[in-house]
Amino acid sequence: ARSAVNDAAAASASVGEILNKYRSGTLGQDALDSEDSRNLSEASDYVEFPEFHELETSIWDASLFLGLGVLGRFDTLVMSLCWLMNVCIQFLFTMIIWSRFRKSPFNEDLIRSLRQWRAIYGHDSIFMNPVTQTSLVADVCAGSHLLTNSQKEAGFYATMREFLPQFLPDSLETYIRDHLNMPFYNGDAERQGGIHAHGFHFSGAELCMMLILIWTLLIVRELRCSYETHSSVWVKARQGPKTSELVRTPAGRLVLRSISPTRATAFTLLVTLPRVVIALLMLVGGSYFIVAADNISDLILNALSLEFIIHTDELIYSVLAPKNLRMIVSEVHPLQLGPVWRRFRSLFKVVTIVGIIFYVMLVNRYLLLPVITNMKIAMTTMCGGDINFVARRYSDGVVRTVDPVHTRIDSAENGYSYCAVLQRTGLQGATLDNWFGKAIPMVAQDKTNCSLATRGVLVEEAS
Repeated sequence: ARSAVNDAAAASASVGEILNKYRSGTLGQDALDSEDSRNLSEASDYVEFPEFHELETSIWDASLFLGLGVLGRFDTLVMSLCWLMNVCIQFLFTMIIWSRFRKSPFNEDLIRSLRQWRAIYGHDSIFMNPVTQTSLVADVCAGSHLLTNSQKEAGFYATMREFLPQFLPDSLETYIRDHLNMPFYNGDAERQGGIHAHGFHFSGAELCMMLILIWTLLIVRELRCSYETHSSVWVKARQGPKTSELVRTPAGRLVLRSISPTRATAFTLLVTLPRVVIALLMLVGGSYFIVAADNISDLILNALSLEFIIHTDELIYSVLAPKNLRMIVSEVHPLQLGPVWRRFRSLFKVVTIVGIIFYVMLVNRYLLLPVITNMKIAMTTMCGGDINFVARRYSDGVVRTVDPVHTRIDSAENGYSYCAVLQRTGLQGATLDNWFGKAIPMVAQDKTNCSLATRGVLVEEAS
């Protein structure tokens, strides 16, 4: 037992020497394979190693060196303006998101307007398809390519089908099964909705939750970096130095030897506090911004724009920060974290994971779920109930409705009106021999459509 205690004491002494070298910057890369590094590995069960924070290449961390005497007056002025610009830009973007882009287009106002659209225009006989004899509602809900009206409503419905590919009103499902064997409608994959990519199929709601999770991780990273910088600054400040000193060790490394309490307080108020406030506002506002996307493309673009905003500090630093300051930030020795982090780091990791899961669940419950509910109501309002009837108001004031006789589009392609217009265009499939008994096609002979309609049949139909 005495021998084991002596071995532990000797190992701890070796570890203490190595840590002192690491703090002073004299422990280089060549020492990793030395006897000291092996003793450090063997003693890992006896001591707790401190954790360090390496300063980031951003305006936030670089502001720590303002007023240390390492920059001239002009560079100090430039860095001060960079800090002010970064705070203003990020705060301005945050306020714009909170004030302009929090409301989803799929809300009660849309449901009310869709109800008015269906009652006024959707079943009006004026807007029915003259070829297939289907109502405007039926064409919109089936995804027809022949729409000349209600393009906005069709876009809303397509977006809702992408977000909720598994939801379909019962009446619409029956209509699709009975009537949608027509070439001018979308393909089966598009009619089913959802997003198809390399054999995988997932809904827009699932994509939205993935982007919310990624955005939450970005903000958590921002908050963690802010806390680590704050903690490492106050480790130096708690030693009670009157001045802040940046020195170079004999090994050539820059070491921030001391930070005065005054500088640490100013850094907390001017850097840490604005950074945390902006990050928290961006976390909630960005979640609203992602959920409020109009379609799948805007959903991805909104997430990318948020990632661009949160990294504005790094962009300004790389473009406008003085070169000598960038060299100092890259060379300065990592700062030791505070005792709270070292003591509760495992608890911090657990709290972080639980907090991320809890926040994503909150967003799903209170932001995304109401939007999905409104989408289902809007889809039912557009395409629920009887969709394939038309109505007309007569001079006596009575509104009469009728179920139109459904006609397949491929049958209509052999009709008189269809072939007459196509023959006048000169496109492929319109031939002169059908009309004047000549064998010279106008463009190219097509064995389908109008070329199958003989002159006698067309003249008889026209009469």
